[in-house]
Amino acid sequence: MQVSPLHLIPDCVLMKDVEGKTSRPIIPKQTVLTEQHIVVLQKFLVKTVHVSPKLADGSEYQPKEEEMQQRKSDLLETNLREETSSLPFAAHYQLAVKQYKALFVSWQNGSAIDITQVRKLIIPLLGRMKDIS
Repeated sequence: MQVSPLHLIPDCVLMKDVEGKTSRPIIPKQTVLTEQHIVVLQKFLVKTVHVSPKLADGSEYQPKEEEMQQRKSDLLETNLREETSSLPFAAHYQLAVKQYKALFVSWQNGSAIDITQVRKLIIPLLGRMKDIS
């Protein structure tokens, strides 16, 4: 089955090599994934991997719930919005620049540009332009 690294759990078994930009695989097939492997897959911006429908211990693999990931993302976004509104404009600007640089690095590594993330950074900052005068 093909799943996103965000939905992986420890003890999943890879069915195919995870290829990078070199001739050697990032993680070879038949590897039992650990938390560290999952982090590596996410850092390398791997979109999907092929895993066995059964875990290493023989139990059925159930991918992580997408709803839980979405709730966590929504909560983080709400907290970020509250955090930036209480910051002075200069600090908000510095935070937006730092986050934009992180997005840019991911684009350089081959990730697709997600314009909604860019808008979430820039629009609140533009809305606070009246604060600087």
